[in-house]
Amino acid sequence: MAVSKPLLNRASILPNATRSNTVTIVKNFCLIALPLLILANFLYWSPKTGRFQIGTIDRPDSAKVQEKIIYPWRKDCTSTYTFNFTSTWGLASEVNHLFFAAMYARWANRTLQIDGERWNYGNYYDLFENVMPDCGITGELPNSTHDPTADAVHPHVQTIRYWDGLWQWLHDRSAELLSFAYLRDTARTLFKPSKKIQEIADHYKSTIQPFEGKYWSIHARRGDKVYEGAKIYDMEDYFTRIELLIKRFEGRDVTKDTPGITVFIASDELEAAVSLAKERRPKWNIIHIATNHTHGGGHMQWTFNHLSLDKKMKEVGHLVAELQMIQNAEGCVCTYSSNVCTFIQMVRHGHPRSVQSLDRQMYSWLKIPEIHQDPINIGQREQD
Repeated sequence: MAVSKPLLNRASILPNATRSNTVTIVKNFCLIALPLLILANFLYWSPKTGRFQIGTIDRPDSAKVQEKIIYPWRKDCTSTYTFNFTSTWGLASEVNHLFFAAMYARWANRTLQIDGERWNYGNYYDLFENVMPDCGITGELPNSTHDPTADAVHPHVQTIRYWDGLWQWLHDRSAELLSFAYLRDTARTLFKPSKKIQEIADHYKSTIQPFEGKYWSIHARRGDKVYEGAKIYDMEDYFTRIELLIKRFEGRDVTKDTPGITVFIASDELEAAVSLAKERRPKWNIIHIATNHTHGGGHMQWTFNHLSLDKKMKEVGHLVAELQMIQNAEGCVCTYSSNVCTFIQMVRHGHPRSVQSLDRQMYSWLKIPEIHQDPINIGQREQD
């Protein structure tokens, strides 16, 4: 019987020197090249510091925010969606709802209409420009279980802020359809103050102390948020987070003794916030808009609702001035328990994570990952 030959081991037919060289090459690759390849994933050039840096610092030019569709604005009147301003809630709360309603209108290929005549702030169009065609149509008011995807049977639909169908659509479709770029494009299109409000805002901005170069910002909400159970943070927490943002986006360490840091402060208890800022950060340049003395003790929405229309206009102009300053700052520290912080995130320029909240995420159920900040512990710097 023939004896089968054993299979040859490929390594056995290589010369010893060749096997030794192969082992050396593989070993050197694992020891030198592989770690360098891994390191390259976390190494980037920072033009601001003029050096290579290691870390997870967000790149403001991230292409992730452009991956999904930005739906166009429909401008004819054959199919409309009307949002009604009817509540007694604050300006930022109501307008934030408008932004989401507008995102839905664009997705559903409907022309957005705004009915703002019954708003507690006065007529919407006294405060903001009308950037949509006026179709003069309001349409049907769907019930709370209305299915947005069945809108084709209703050529004209109107809703209020509490329409469950809108929020269900955001819950169900945000991951599939919505991007941060789409959200901001919608908000910035609508955030166009009226001529009268802009004149008031420009007057307030003219009271800011002269400064040069870039600046960071803080929005510290007090007032009725205290009664609603929101945690009130010490101003030191805001300053520490500003230092972390500077570390993240500029790659440099700053402390309370670092001169030349300009911070714009907006607060409904402005005098106390500015006083603490100058006490805690005496070498920083603290800037702010002149105090609005329409009412004291922080913003109380129920008190605001009983002001005269003229005083409400001044209040709105003051708020718009603060928002426009924060909109163009390098970054902002605020609290998402305040609707103003959410409004800021939606209308701002710059990387989404240049806005940091001290208390919670912005709409954690909304499946738009760019707005969900990664945690930074107060008082603890990010590791290089």
